[in-house]
Amino acid sequence: MSFGGSGIYFSVIQRKVLTPNDFADLGEVEERLLAFERRYEQSAAPFEWKFTRSDLALLMKKLADKPDYPGSRLRSHRYVIEITVQST
Repeated sequence: MSFGGSGIYFSVIQRKVLTPNDFADLGEVEERLLAFERRYEQSAAPFEWKFTRSDLALLMKKLADKPDYPGSRLRSHRYVIEITVQST
């Protein structure tokens, strides 16, 4: 899964602007978003990714091979989820 630039930006907004959710009204949300945007434009820099898909695949393999890692059990077990729909 890849966030891309917009996903990263919105995750920053969620953490730094929208949390905690203590706004009196939508006007206050707008003011805080616009103030953050002005401040962020002054300091924003491109992200330099160093962790590749290959790195992730290797890490996942190492973790799955560890006997004490909970995810290692997923290789040998099949999980079934049953969903019951009730009509009203």
